[in-house]
Amino acid sequence: MVDENGTNLEMKNQSEEELQDEIQETEESLSPEEEIENLKQALAERQDALVRLSAEFENYKKRLDKDKDNVCKFANESLIKDLLPVIDNLGLAMQHFEDNVDALKEGIAMTLKEFLSILEKNGLTQLNAQGEIFDPNLHEAVSQEETTDVPSNTVVRELQKGYLLKERLLRPAMVIVSKE
Repeated sequence: MVDENGTNLEMKNQSEEELQDEIQETEESLSPEEEIENLKQALAERQDALVRLSAEFENYKKRLDKDKDNVCKFANESLIKDLLPVIDNLGLAMQHFEDNVDALKEGIAMTLKEFLSILEKNGLTQLNAQGEIFDPNLHEAVSQEETTDVPSNTVVRELQKGYLLKERLLRPAMVIVSKE
């Protein structure tokens, strides 16, 4: 049997039992001074083992902290790698800005589509608020508009898209809500 530090518990228990047996045997045949000296030596050995165990635990904690820092530091690495082609495409669009406005518009639309696709692959979902009943958990109303075209408390205009990141609201949609 092995504990979480990899120490063999059977050997540990066996060595403790052997130590107890030795102490008991020597207690019977030793003078009080020799017995005290043996106990001091056993205590010193135990203290040394405790110091070593404590140092091992501190090193373990440091390794865990370092691993945790690396996970946090590089958590977005794959997302950023996926976004590099988007940056490249926007750079190309800027180079051809004056050549053809229609081609530029098409290139930007393709880049936006690619960008959104990468974000969706990483858990981002766009909220579609237009025509929906106003939900204060998903929408941020900036004003109201009188209209008879839609029921009261319905989103008539979406000023800014809202987003969910893996089912958690990242940003509410900024909307204008109808009133009668």
